[in-house]
Amino acid sequence: MEGGEPFPEDHGRRDIIGNIGGGTPKSFVPEYGKSTTKDAGDLAEAASEAQAKKNKAAAEAEAKEKAEIAKAVAKEEERKFQEDKKKLIESKPETMADREEKEAKLKEMAGKEAEKKKEEAVEEVKEKVLDPAEKAAVAAELQPKKE
Repeated sequence: MEGGEPFPEDHGRRDIIGNIGGGTPKSFVPEYGKSTTKDAGDLAEAASEAQAKKNKAAAEAEAKEKAEIAKAVAKEEERKFQEDKKKLIESKPETMADREEKEAKLKEMAGKEAEKKKEEAVEEVKEKVLDPAEKAAVAAELQPKKE
C-alpha cells in the first residue's frame, strides 16, 4: 500500500518523541501558548521597542533642555524688568506730562507684577495637585487662543 504506515505494527506504540527510552516522560507538560522561536515579527517588535525607548529618552532630554532655557530666559526677563522699573522710579520727570507718563508706566508695571505672581501661584498649585495628564489639559485651556 503506497503512502501507508511503514511499520504498521508500531502504530500503537508511537508518541510525540518516538519510542526512544520508553516514550514521553511523565514529567513532560507541553506549553502550547509559548513559542520558543523568534521570527521576523518578534525581531521587528524588539527593534521597535528599543527605538521607542530611544525616542522617549531623546524627547525627555529635549524637553528638559527647553525647560532650562525657558527658565533662564524668564530669569533674564525678570532681571531686566526690575532694572527698568528701578530706572523709572529713580527718574525725575521735569514736566507734568512726563510725571503722568511715569505714573502710568509704574501702574502698568505693578499690574504685570501682580499678574506674574498670580500665574506663579497657579503654577505652584498645579504642581502640587495635578498629575501630568491633567497639567497638559489645563495648560492647553489656559493658552491664549490664536485666531
